[in-house]
Amino acid sequence: MQGRYTVGREVDDLKAFVKKLSDEANNGALIVVEGLRDEEALRSLGFSGTFFLLCRGRGLQRLLTVAQAFKKTIVLTDLDRKGGVLAAKVVATLQSKNIRVDLFFRKELRSIMRGKIRSIQDLKKFEEYF
Repeated sequence: MQGRYTVGREVDDLKAFVKKLSDEANNGALIVVEGLRDEEALRSLGFSGTFFLLCRGRGLQRLLTVAQAFKKTIVLTDLDRKGGVLAAKVVATLQSKNIRVDLFFRKELRSIMRGKIRSIQDLKKFEEYF
């Protein structure tokens, strides 16, 4: 029974997370993810907003150009070590040009999932609850 409660709570927290992320996007935030599967996973949970895909042949220089048109950039790379290194690189690059960067959602997702997922594309597992 406790396992169900945990899943229910995670799903509720994840729903709130997706709503907050969508609200941010609707208020002019750009969401940076690593690839197409990450975008697809978030969209499968109901997220609507603008993505920038880092691994889609678009480099950090292209991100600098795109991000300038948004109020802020939310970095949502994978929750593993490699994703952390990539997030740090993105933050350093954007902040060097005084572009507002937000890491709250990456930290929040890590807190909600408590190690149960390591990549953003793994969120697709929760699609049936949305």
